[in-house]
Amino acid sequence: MASADHPHDGQPVLHRGAPLSNARLAVILVHGRGDSAAGILGLVDAFDAPDIAWLAPEAAGHTWYPYSFLSPVAHNEPGISSGLRVIESLIARL
Repeated sequence: MASADHPHDGQPVLHRGAPLSNARLAVILVHGRGDSAAGILGLVDAFDAPDIAWLAPEAAGHTWYPYSFLSPVAHNEPGISSGLRVIESLIARL
């Protein structure tokens, strides 16, 4: 469940392609600011790879952090740390 310290917790993770149990490999796609998990999964159509599992986590509010990537990291917290935790948990599931 999301909280002020962990804004991306509980957001959906979309999946296309092979089931994880049968996939030759898995790819985690991370969308950009203003996009969505569904939007980044549109890239899957460019590949003929039915044996790949494609996972795309959704950022809360369609952004992983509130300010420019050029801003000091501290200004973009807790979004950056929360987003990295989401990705780390997906990797751990694989």
